[in-house]
Amino acid sequence: MYKRSVFALFLFVILMSFVSADITTDCSDVVALYHFEGDASDSSGNGNDGQVTGATFNTGKLGQGAVFDGDGNYVSANNFNIGSKNFTFSVWIYPIEASNNYILHQKAGAGIRYTLRWTIDKPTFYTDATGWIQGTNSYSILNWYHITIVHNKTNTIIYLNGNIEKIGAGDYDISSNNNTFNIGYDSNNNKYFNGSIDEVIIYDRALTSSEVSELYNAGNGVSVGCSEAPSPTCGDGNCDSGESCSSCPADCGACPVGNCDADSDGYNSDNITCSGNDCNDNNANINPGATEICGNGIDEDCSGSDLACVSPITNGTIINAASCNQLDVQNAIDSASDGDIVSVPAGDCIWANRVEIIGKGITIQGSGVGQTIIKNQISGTSGYDSLFRVVGENGKSWRITGFEFVEVPGYTGGSINAKGIHVTGDSRDWRIDNNKFNKLNGRVLWINGNPTYGLIDHNIFDMSDGTQGMYVKNNGVGGESYGNGDWMAPSTLGTFQAVYVEDNTFTYPNNPNKLSSIIDCGAGGRYVVRYNTVINSAVHAHGGGDSPGSSEARSCRQWEVYNNNFTLTSSQRRYSTMTFRGGSGVIFDNEVNGNYQHFAVLACYRVGFTNPDTDGPWGQCDGTKLVDGNTPGMNGYPCLDCPGRGQDSGLGTTQELEPVYLWGNIFNSATASAYAQYPTHTILNTDYYNNVQKPGYTPYTYPHPLTLSDTTPQPTCTSTSEIISKINNWLGLGSTTLKDILNSIRNWCNLGSGK
Repeated sequence: MYKRSVFALFLFVILMSFVSADITTDCSDVVALYHFEGDASDSSGNGNDGQVTGATFNTGKLGQGAVFDGDGNYVSANNFNIGSKNFTFSVWIYPIEASNNYILHQKAGAGIRYTLRWTIDKPTFYTDATGWIQGTNSYSILNWYHITIVHNKTNTIIYLNGNIEKIGAGDYDISSNNNTFNIGYDSNNNKYFNGSIDEVIIYDRALTSSEVSELYNAGNGVSVGCSEAPSPTCGDGNCDSGESCSSCPADCGACPVGNCDADSDGYNSDNITCSGNDCNDNNANINPGATEICGNGIDEDCSGSDLACVSPITNGTIINAASCNQLDVQNAIDSASDGDIVSVPAGDCIWANRVEIIGKGITIQGSGVGQTIIKNQISGTSGYDSLFRVVGENGKSWRITGFEFVEVPGYTGGSINAKGIHVTGDSRDWRIDNNKFNKLNGRVLWINGNPTYGLIDHNIFDMSDGTQGMYVKNNGVGGESYGNGDWMAPSTLGTFQAVYVEDNTFTYPNNPNKLSSIIDCGAGGRYVVRYNTVINSAVHAHGGGDSPGSSEARSCRQWEVYNNNFTLTSSQRRYSTMTFRGGSGVIFDNEVNGNYQHFAVLACYRVGFTNPDTDGPWGQCDGTKLVDGNTPGMNGYPCLDCPGRGQDSGLGTTQELEPVYLWGNIFNSATASAYAQYPTHTILNTDYYNNVQKPGYTPYTYPHPLTLSDTTPQPTCTSTSEIISKINNWLGLGSTTLKDILNSIRNWCNLGSGK
């Protein structure tokens, strides 16, 4: 027992040796540092002192902090410039209100606007380029929280209390913004923060996760401070931070005559010119235009960090495709068995024919976005020209991950039904994740399995004119195709029986004349759209009305849309965030930014024919036709499948009321909560309820359980020496092995050779 106590004390001493009473930096990477010890002075030495408007100072997280009352109190710094594409914001907050607490903000002008705020009990970050990125978990008010925002060229990461909350994709640059920087105030929306803010730090680089953890742990009693190093003095023989060959050649040497690019790669470096951006001017393979190689520990593209490789999935036999060519990938798939992983190497390949996965429970894994690039030049077969066609089989889950899909430049041939992936058959428990769909001309995903329940997550959809994110139909909940069975079956809101679309980014260029559609649905389809970032795009659901037995006879059956961030960048006020022409569902906790004219449009049309000669074979909806479904006077308008309608007993029968519920949505514009395009067809407080939570409803598990498929089996070891060897390799200890360390500790503690 004594020896164990000594050993524990030894470990404690070692651990404490890593903890200092202060985190000290020379502030060469700090743009501004606000301790709020009675004022808003900038402790970085860069002169970004804040002007206090109404805020007071009281007990903070460390010493004093700034106190804001949510009504006109804020701190501002004029002519504020981060000066770098990569950046980090670090701040402690104590929110008193759960929503709309604006923490940091810099409005747009010459540069990009950004905002950090506390929304619906979650940290949320916004830029004009990417829209909103919101943390995953909810937190209570009246507690101190540490929020860190890290941007490293391609990703923006939200940390809360040292842990990653959300990763959002998007390449943008805020370094040209010179407008006023506000703490506790959003000058665009004229909204404030209610609570306390402390220890605000802005870096001009992307901190690592370990550095973020160190900042969070600083809240346990240590603070970040700048060392008292003397200001750089030209002529002292030292090329100090802030000096360069152009500003002080006496210390830093003369600049190359006529050339400020030492390695001739076309990029200047910071130590040659103050405006340079080459992070290694002695290596022509390292510059902002270089291709990043994942996992090699080198930051080739000067993004601030190495690119993480797609984690290999090793819970099955790995079948290596010879290349990314279509035939090589198809051959590897054909040779794979259930549970295997088909690994497709990096490359840039044009496919003139699709790849098919028929009745196999396998994973198809590329080397990652920007690594394995597949270009579509398929002419179209049987109405589809998808790169992948998957025919599912019950009990065999499959996955497609780690690819970038692109349209061949100038190529527009083929059908629009499925340009990326076509899912059909009995497809359950499938996953499409961590891919990029880059300006495919048509529907990117076509989901019409029977049944089909799966997950589409962590993808980037870069939309173009004519692009639709996905179309969902024929979920087959009722065991009957073309929607009738789905409508005869009860609601499955809050269950796994849907196509889940979560944690994706959808972007579409600013176009004053149109929006893109991220999803549409018909023929009894059921979908859930949650935790996505959506820019210049909308959510849709089709109505019914085609001939009985056709693929579009019935409308979308049900939908759940929640915790998404929608942004419209057009200056024109138009469009709606979402339009539902049939079915029922829930819409809650979404955030809407920009000039959308309406939020949720509920429109009972496409089934309300007025001219049977031109508008469809079922004729006018008057309560006497098969399409009517509902007798006039019962459950509102007679048309079939209108918004707010649910289960029926088949075509031509009266449907049950299943009202749409909307609640908790946030509108940073004049957007209305909901709008019935035909108010006599879809009636408030009958077919839909505004600001009312659906009784008894609970969302399905988030994240979706299929995200837990990223599992690696535990190593199989037959001896203690093999275990030590595996751990030693994993730690990368080199010549000093784990065994050496353990023996040294054992000898120091006088533990002998016993266990």
